[in-house]
Amino acid sequence: MPDTEGKMSPEEQKKAIDWLNRKAPNMVCPACKHSSFAIVKHILTPHIHYGGSIIMGGPNYPQFMVVCNNCSHMLTFSAIASGVIPKDPSDGK
Repeated sequence: MPDTEGKMSPEEQKKAIDWLNRKAPNMVCPACKHSSFAIVKHILTPHIHYGGSIIMGGPNYPQFMVVCNNCSHMLTFSAIASGVIPKDPSDGK
């Protein structure tokens, strides 16, 4: 699991890289078409908006991010679906 600052462990970073190499071996940046990326070291979760408000502390969608080494465009991927972090067993799915 990510540490107290939300940073991925070296093992989680390796899982993210391995998953990207399997699922998107020829990934190119949609903005500049370069193919060199860096993993952002934190697990991220976007805010959920509901009725004009932001829900804090509710459901979330953990993601890992890669950033293009050329133009800095960012791409996010599901940290759970990719196997980088385990699925919450209380989710029931």
